Amino acid sequence: MFLRVTYFHRMTRVTGSFFRPVRSSPLKVHVKIKVAQATRLQQILYDNRGGGGGVIAGEIVANANPDGYTLLVAAVAVMTVTGSLQKIPFDPIRDFIPITKFANVPNMLAARTALPIGRIQEIAPYAKANPGKLRWGSSGTGSA
Repeated sequence: MFLRVTYFHRMTRVTGSFFRPVRSSPLKVHVKIKVAQATRLQQILYDNRGGGGGVIAGEIVANANPDGYTLLVAAVAVMTVTGSLQKIPFDPIRDFIPITKFANVPNMLAARTALPIGRIQEIAPYAKANPGKLRWGSSGTGSA
């Protein structure tokens, strides 16, 4: 369970990198924080710093006092992909240590029904046979 340790004696700041608080990931964070507060009688501040594909939240936590009272909840992409796509102000390996798997968040690949493919294995052959006809979108660099 999240934050099941005994050292907490002051407020903990959990910084998340979710832009819209109505999405499933931030709701999971809020629920787990409420449970941790109730079971540990611990004050926990959720600091939602969405934007930049998680880089903003990552930078805040990377620059915080390394005393265990500022934690980061981030998508795996922030710690693995983003740094290879753009220059970021922290080193995910040097500046962070994973604590626990926090949540399972579903992702999906969707296409218009008019696209003449029915399985993921058909995308690459279709794209090669139809250059320039496929378009894609994401929620941001390193966040999809």
